[in-house]
Amino acid sequence: MQDRYFGDIGDFAKYGLLRAVAAGEPPLRLGVLWYLVPDESHTKDGRHIEYLDRTPENLARFRACDPELYDKLGGLVRAGRRSVSAVPEHALLPPGTIYHDTPLDYSTVPHVERAALRARWLTGALDVAGGADVVFLDPDNGLEVGCGPCDDLGPKYAYYDDVSWFPPAKTLVVYQHSARTPGVTFPTQLETRMEDLRSCLDRPRDAFFAMRWRRVSPRAFIFAAAAPQLATIRKRLEAMLAGPWGEHFELVEARPDGAASPDKGNAGSRPSAAPVLVRDGDAGAETFHGGPGSAAELAFTRWRRENPDGFYVNCRSAGNMMLHRQSCSGLDFDGSMCLTAAKKVCSSDRRPLETWAAKHGSRPLRICKRCRPRT
Repeated sequence: MQDRYFGDIGDFAKYGLLRAVAAGEPPLRLGVLWYLVPDESHTKDGRHIEYLDRTPENLARFRACDPELYDKLGGLVRAGRRSVSAVPEHALLPPGTIYHDTPLDYSTVPHVERAALRARWLTGALDVAGGADVVFLDPDNGLEVGCGPCDDLGPKYAYYDDVSWFPPAKTLVVYQHSARTPGVTFPTQLETRMEDLRSCLDRPRDAFFAMRWRRVSPRAFIFAAAAPQLATIRKRLEAMLAGPWGEHFELVEARPDGAASPDKGNAGSRPSAAPVLVRDGDAGAETFHGGPGSAAELAFTRWRRENPDGFYVNCRSAGNMMLHRQSCSGLDFDGSMCLTAAKKVCSSDRRPLETWAAKHGSRPLRICKRCRPRT
């Protein structure tokens, strides 16, 4: 997210959607996590503010959706107040909304210090999310692509590793812009992203859907709904689409189990992720998380070979972790399965892993009955 985007047509979509989701009885408290990066000047992003021109057409098409939001955004843009700080200051979102607006900026940070900076940023984000029912992650571009979280472009993305630490009781909403992937349509990208989130969060299929915005550049807001809020959120989105917003948004459901993507080739499956060292004081622990053939997959294979007596935690989500020996027969696959699709946190000693899981998990660490790592 960049301040220069504030008030453009994408912001109208974003804040209009969040207002509609939070409104009503029971109220749902919002937590907004801005992946705030410095303003850039090499593109013209953020220039789409002509929808705020008070022409008869704009008033009928846009102001009718949410008159209060439209008027407030218009006044702020015309006054030159294009900053996310205007959102809480001018009550663009419902009372009680909580914000994480600490910048995520690597511009003056050496590469070796970025993992620690990002860990501190994410810890602050999780603290804010603790008081919210619906947590909105607002990265500049959306979910991760090919770069690592500590690369120069890392702050512009939310990573599956980020998402995996939010408790199951939180509804997550993630901003997603269309990726420039030749031959892969945006609907297919959304389907793939929802499948990746399902794998990451281990929630039912009907918990995943997206609200796709039809105006200007392709973008969407992907939901991973928590069970307590699922029916309420779906009902509010249905009401939203039945009104003036229905001209601009469409609901995209997750692909049914077993259904194939209509696009051929790699439709944007979870990008490869390089192995990263865990920086939370868990000496000797390493994290491997990636896709088939990724650097993480190759590095985990090497780690297993070099640590025959080691241990690992298999992390499907913050509420679904299990401790194994490296030699557990559950990993004796023939190479057809990606071992790091679920995150592996590894160490030569099980005790740092137990400490790590107690710190980061939302439920007690489970112990594999097959390999019995505590015997």
